[in-house]
Amino acid sequence: MSFDPTIPTSGPADSPAKTGTTNVTRGSVVDSLYTPQPVLFFRPDTGEFIFVPLSDLTGLENECRRLDAAIVQFHSANSALDTALAKAHQQAAQILTAHAQGEASRKSLELSYKQAMEARKQLYGELKPLAKLDAGRNSVIELIPILNTKDKGKTTQWLRGKKMTYVRSDKIKSHWKTYPLRADQTKAATKSVLKKDESGRTKLDKESLVKGVTELKKKYKSEWLKVEEHAVQGVLSDWAESWNKKLKWDFAKEHPDAALAQCVDLSASAQLMRYLAGVGLSTEWDPLTGNCAIKASARAEFAVAEAKAAAALYLPDKIGWMWTFNGDDGKPYPLGAIRFKAELALTGAAGASIVAEASLSVDYKDEKRKDVFGVKGAAIDASKNPNDNRGLTINQKPVDPGAAVELEAFAGAKADIKLVGSIQWLNPEKLTADYQDFAKVGPSVAGLAGIGAGVLLELTYVAGKFRFKVMANACLGVGAKGKLELEVDLRLIAEFVAWFCYQLYHADYQKLSFVKKQVFDLIVKIQVLLLDAATQGYRRIEEFVGKEIIEIEQVFDDLLDALEREERRVALMNRILSDPDALLGATPETKGIVLYQLTRHDWRLDGLDGRNHGGGYYRARKRAIKTVLRYAQTKRGFDNTIQHMTPRGTKGDLAKNKAQLMAFLNMAIVGDADDDEEVQDFYGRLHASLKDAPSVGYPLCANDSWQYELQRGMDLHPTLASLPNIAMETVA
Repeated sequence: MSFDPTIPTSGPADSPAKTGTTNVTRGSVVDSLYTPQPVLFFRPDTGEFIFVPLSDLTGLENECRRLDAAIVQFHSANSALDTALAKAHQQAAQILTAHAQGEASRKSLELSYKQAMEARKQLYGELKPLAKLDAGRNSVIELIPILNTKDKGKTTQWLRGKKMTYVRSDKIKSHWKTYPLRADQTKAATKSVLKKDESGRTKLDKESLVKGVTELKKKYKSEWLKVEEHAVQGVLSDWAESWNKKLKWDFAKEHPDAALAQCVDLSASAQLMRYLAGVGLSTEWDPLTGNCAIKASARAEFAVAEAKAAAALYLPDKIGWMWTFNGDDGKPYPLGAIRFKAELALTGAAGASIVAEASLSVDYKDEKRKDVFGVKGAAIDASKNPNDNRGLTINQKPVDPGAAVELEAFAGAKADIKLVGSIQWLNPEKLTADYQDFAKVGPSVAGLAGIGAGVLLELTYVAGKFRFKVMANACLGVGAKGKLELEVDLRLIAEFVAWFCYQLYHADYQKLSFVKKQVFDLIVKIQVLLLDAATQGYRRIEEFVGKEIIEIEQVFDDLLDALEREERRVALMNRILSDPDALLGATPETKGIVLYQLTRHDWRLDGLDGRNHGGGYYRARKRAIKTVLRYAQTKRGFDNTIQHMTPRGTKGDLAKNKAQLMAFLNMAIVGDADDDEEVQDFYGRLHASLKDAPSVGYPLCANDSWQYELQRGMDLHPTLASLPNIAMETVA
């Protein structure tokens, strides 16, 4: 990193070190004898005091400022990048965006990425001399300045405003005098600073800190002559009280399985984590809950005393990438924008790296050590075609793990982290609300073992929940190893069903190879049960969570038996007429089952029930049938609906089913019906008016609505079409 010219290279004395009476005689000299007093620092990790001579203070201060400048620039660049990403997404969500605005947004985003990478490289340069954190060699260390009130003039304003500062350990001079807080401690020991309370938590030992200062001043009277005992005790006492009070980690409350010990941590990796989070930039002991100059807390929930974090990271980055599906017709179908939100419970070396998203390896010196404990986005060469959409075809062979730097942090075996996260999508109905969760990382479950060769994604149903088996690189980016197990719980079930329905629509109702047949059939049954207004205990989608497949199938069979009764067919008709939007997202199989039931009739029951007619022979029932047809989205979807017009939605004969439907719509007491319009004309005009292909990224709507007409001719929503072909590079 280049040295910041704005940082002063000398430490100005803000007040005179000594005073004297001037002599008016020209050429006279007045001697003022003064011995410079060293500046006192406390080093928490070793529990010792360090006297830094004034002659060396400027050099030490400049080294501290150098690290400060690197982390300020790093956080500022990341903040600017977040702003640019959010602006790009906001503009992309608009259907009509001026070309000039879009181009300016793209250039701003590219510049922000470039500046963020430059800041990373500069930070890397400052930390490059560090050795492996557990080697006991070079590391980033914390220093607490202890300033005597009478001697403030001998230190700069910058140092006086510091609660804690950071410096590389190789910048600590061997000739500086050091005094351990306790005479019997070794230099590497921290027992004099820490103690365990009754609940087993490690805390700062306030009593030992206060007592130790008194003993040191008694033992080293001449060296500590000008040290203000109460000032030193006050600084250390405030530090201990603040950190001991903050021994709580909110993230652990929401995710008990990710809880880590709530103890003060003074290890080398903990100090590095605090430095990278920007703790030293504040004048408060607990800056990330107060007025920290750089809001690292915007990226991660950070427990200062424990040096633990819950980072929310987006992979491959905040904008996400496109999932594409290769249909049976050989055409690629974009399924929509996906990203993985990783909520990581972090500590140690992995935590230090990921808190700052600095992509720093643990040991820069050991070239044989290739484990990378930082998270990197999938590196993409934008120079080849900067306008290409970034994407992943999920029913193709998984990407070669050797294609990019391994994301070992997610393998779990080599990084001290706990992954808590979710897979998110851009819901076409909530584009302005950003990404939505539809499945979360779940515990390993029996029955989810393995994933087929050449498969990136597989949807199953185990132990009462929809579950995904996902190759890590499908969610985390090129180079990720292993697999993730995702589950759909009570909170996510509604969003999951919406996601599933849009995937089917975006694929133009072709078979989704990543969905097990049993799972697809289960979703169809659930949708039919939700359309039925009378089945007890299955009125809301959330009520299906925890139900075994055999339970749901039995309730579905009971419904089919109930629909043998005219009363239930009338109830189904009324539900369709009163709440037609319940058909939004219904699969062709679901709509086919509904059509089959609505066209069933017995003249002795249905025919004599006036509720089925409403102003014409079977007029109400026919209106319900036409309502179902008006929720077909494409020509293929329409044909699939008619084809699956069977009791259980199995595939039937299109021509025969069409004839059956037309016969019902043509029914009249005498001759053919004159039901507002000729049936053949209605059917033919409706089919012809439907889109040939889905409008990917646009909300589902009735095909006779103005929204549907507006979407006609639309291919890919601008939000998805404008996904930039940019990703974080890897710091090498």
